Amino acid sequence: MHTPLRFLLLLSALSLGALLSGCSTGTHILTGPARPPIDEDQVVVYSVPPAHYTVVGVVTAEAKGGWSKQGQMDSAVEELKAEAAKIGANGVILEGTGTSSRGGVVSGGLYMPESHPTVTGTAIWVGP
Repeated sequence: MHTPLRFLLLLSALSLGALLSGCSTGTHILTGPARPPIDEDQVVVYSVPPAHYTVVGVVTAEAKGGWSKQGQMDSAVEELKAEAAKIGANGVILEGTGTSSRGGVVSGGLYMPESHPTVTGTAIWVGP
């Protein structure tokens, strides 16, 4: 097999691996009282704020990879919950969605910018 062809096959395999991995990244900023971390399965996503809650912080997440836009968005929401759990929030009020466009890939000599779904929210503690 010729070296350029071998290189293209390797590059394709690595790109496919990155696409299938569906990794996400997230951040959080603590703006309220610190709470101990909890399990992310305990975090509830709200589209409308509950009646009584305490703000713990701000969370953001960005999905990378995935088969569909919906799959990417689901991945970003899961990362949002994980970030909220790290700061002890048991809820996230979904504030907005969007896309980030940083970086890109070169394919066949063409630069193709990548866009990733993003979500932001307010991390909250909802008491009993």
